[in-house]
Amino acid sequence: MRFLYLLVSLLLAMATPVRRTGPAQPVLPAPRHAAPPRRQARPIPAPEARIPNYPAFAETAETHSPLWEITYEYGGRAPYTARHRANGTIVAAGDLATLDWALYAYVVPPTNPDIARARPPRGGRARAYAPAP
Repeated sequence: MRFLYLLVSLLLAMATPVRRTGPAQPVLPAPRHAAPPRRQARPIPAPEARIPNYPAFAETAETHSPLWEITYEYGGRAPYTARHRANGTIVAAGDLATLDWALYAYVVPPTNPDIARARPPRGGRARAYAPAP
């Protein structure tokens, strides 16, 4: 009799479909809003490393932005640095007022000194116009 029970249970096990033990629905990825927040591109500087008098710095940077790229680096003798956009000249200063004055007074040197000597400066003299008689 035990043999008959064993035979029937084996035949039933072979005939019944295999049941999965996982979830009935496929697992979907988590929605976007459930993702962890992204990290910042660069860390927020410590309070002592932030730019002192930032509104004045922003105004100076905006004023000179067509020609100069102005940056601030904490901890140096000259933390205010400006790089000329065309020729790469670097000007550095210890305070913002000095940097502002230097950028206003800076004259871009000519790239070819022979051409600069050959041509007279423009607007040096005014010519009088006299009509021909």
